Order: sequence, then C-alpha cells, then structure tokens
Amino acid sequence: MGGAWSWPSDRGLARLGDELGVRRVPQAAEGLAVVDSYGTEPDTGAAGPGAVRFEGGAQQLAEKLAVGLRVTLDAPVSAIRVEKGVACETQKETVRGRCAVVTAPPRVAAAIEYEPELSRKKKAAMESTMTWMGEATKIGLKFPKPFWKEKGFSGNAYSNQGPLTQVWDNSDDEGESVLAGFMFGPPEDDEAVMVQLRRIFGDVPEPTSTVRTSWGTEPWTFRRPPSGAANTRQFGRPELSTPHHDVVFFAGTETYPEHGHIEGAVQSAYRVSKEVQALLLT
Repeated sequence: MGGAWSWPSDRGLARLGDELGVRRVPQAAEGLAVVDSYGTEPDTGAAGPGAVRFEGGAQQLAEKLAVGLRVTLDAPVSAIRVEKGVACETQKETVRGRCAVVTAPPRVAAAIEYEPELSRKKKAAMESTMTWMGEATKIGLKFPKPFWKEKGFSGNAYSNQGPLTQVWDNSDDEGESVLAGFMFGPPEDDEAVMVQLRRIFGDVPEPTSTVRTSWGTEPWTFRRPPSGAANTRQFGRPELSTPHHDVVFFAGTETYPEHGHIEGAVQSAYRVSKEVQALLLT
C-alpha cells in the first residue's frame, strides 16, 4: 500500500501515466464529508478538489516501467564503490556499470557504504531528511457494500480524535467497497478503528477483510535519525540530489523541492535521466 493520489498540477505524473496507458479515475467525493473533532479544527487532508487515483493502483506505473528490464528483488545494496564506473555490492552479487542511481529515501540511502565516502555535508543532509509519510500507517477495510453512500456520506472524514486522521472512499470500478485511512504514531488495533468509524458514520458492519501497512516498520522506507541528527522536511536541498563523484546519482521524492508525492519522484526521475544521459554521451 503506497501512494495513491494525483492532482491537476502533477504534470509529470500525468504525462507518465498517459505514456504507460494507466487510466486515472476521480477520487470519490460525492456526498457529505465529516469532521471528527474534539474542539480544534483537524487537518482536512490532501485528497481535495481534482484528486484522482490510478485505476488498479499506482504500482502499475512501476510494473509497466519494469517490463523488459532485469530486476533483482530481495537484494539490498550494502555498498557502492566508485572504481572505473561503479560496483554495487549485495549479498547475492556485485553489479558493475558506468553509473548508479540511488532512489531510496535519503536517510536509508545514507546508510549504504560509499567508497569514496560521501562528503560530510551531503551525508548530514541525507541523515537529517525524514521520509515523506514515513511514520504513517495506511489501512484499508473492505465491506460487503458501500454503506456510507446509502447514508449520503462521501466516505471522506477528517479527525483530530483518531486513531485515523483521514478517511476516504478507496473503492474501485470492479465493485469492491473499501474505506481507507491514515494513522500516525503507534498503530492501533482494528477494534479502535471500528469504534472511530461508528462514531463518524453510525452503524457500520464488520469488514470482510482488513489490510494495513506501517511504513515506519519497513527498513527500506523508514529509518530513524542518528543520535544528534536533525529531523527535517527540507526536501529538495541541493545536497540531496548532487551526484557523488559524478557517477552515483540520487533520485526520489525527497530530492524534489515541491512534493513528497509521486509527482516529486517522477520529476526527480526526469532530472536524473538527463544527468545519466549526459554522462553516457561523454
């Protein structure tokens, strides 16, 4: 369960989706939205006017891009050495090439061993940059039918009571009725989530299935800052995207100034593709 939404301003993502033939569908918003507040106004979330999702899930973008490529899974890179190009070491093999592109979040990427070492300034910037949504848990609950629509609700809810801070209709065109939401901090159990949904929507049936992803427990997504390091959202700083010894390039949404969204990852990919092309043509 990863990123889901795109907006009209996401031109790079729209272009990529069109090139790959991945259809975008509007985020369901017809009906009443609910503010679940204990006094102060909660954050009304990102999936606002114009938000769309990718039919079949945004992972289709990566799957279609991977067609024809030799992709090795379950092989985390432990070291990148600059020696007549680059040598990327894993437990399975060492892969050599003219250059390498690192797309892990900056703090995760900083934990890789580099030879020569990263500059002190670059490593400090990487270690201080948090992963966008890295401490969030995303949960999806499948129901027999879209009960919220029958009651006149859109499925959208915004809360500062929790455990979910935002809820939305995540149903697809194949008839599956799904509510999804985000929570931050220690993940709470499904019963606490159901108590909140019943507070918001009234009578709510038991879900037929539940799936959740806590990004903070995924070692290749989230890493806590080293002792004494800052914890910032200063995305797009030059130090995050500056190549290492001209042959190790860095991409990812945190390297792009404007977004922590999929658009940032796509824009950084366009940037790096030009950098790599310039290297290979020299």
